[in-house]
Amino acid sequence: MFKSKSKHDTDLSVDALIGSQVEIRGDVVFSGSLYVEGRIIGKVIAEEGAKAMLTLAEHGRIEGKYAPPWWCSAAAWKAMCTPVSASS
Repeated sequence: MFKSKSKHDTDLSVDALIGSQVEIRGDVVFSGSLYVEGRIIGKVIAEEGAKAMLTLAEHGRIEGKYAPPWWCSAAAWKAMCTPVSASS
């Protein structure tokens, strides 16, 4: 009757925000939660061994490889989070 939620379903905190008017050219290495509304031209990589989650907003863009352990799309009404395989 009741479903258990994972930590990623209930943790709504954002450690870093790349706003809609921001463009980053170069690689981004992060830990914690990264929310992207703007544009990143380069790799987005989770720090080795860190808990990390990347959320890409509806109009956010990443032009390069990304390798976080968790990835979320905020394009839908409710963000959908999935683990990322090593091949992404």
